[in-house]
Amino acid sequence: MISSEQFSHAGVSLRLDQVLRVYAHDLDPHTLADLRGAIASGRHQWFRDEFAQAVRDGAYRVEEWCAAVGTSGDSPVRDQQQVVWAVVFPDDPFPTT
Repeated sequence: MISSEQFSHAGVSLRLDQVLRVYAHDLDPHTLADLRGAIASGRHQWFRDEFAQAVRDGAYRVEEWCAAVGTSGDSPVRDQQQVVWAVVFPDDPFPTT
C-alpha cells in the first residue's frame, strides 16, 4: 500500500488508486470480476462515480496508470480503462467527456 504522503495524482483519490492496485492489477479478469462482486455486495459503492470522473478528466497519466494497474504503456490508458469498465460495469456505457 502507498501512504497519503507518497500519493500525488491530481484528480485521483488515494482510495481509487488503491482499489485499482488490488483489483485491476495486470487487468486480470478474475480480480476485476471480484471487484464487480464486491461492488454488488455493497463495498466500494463510491468506485463507479470516482472511476468515471477520473476517466472523463483524463486524471491518470500513462506512468501513473501503469503503476496503479501493473501494465506496460504498450496499450493506450483509455483502452485499458475501457477493459476495467467493461468487466466491472458490463451494462453501463463507458464514460465520455
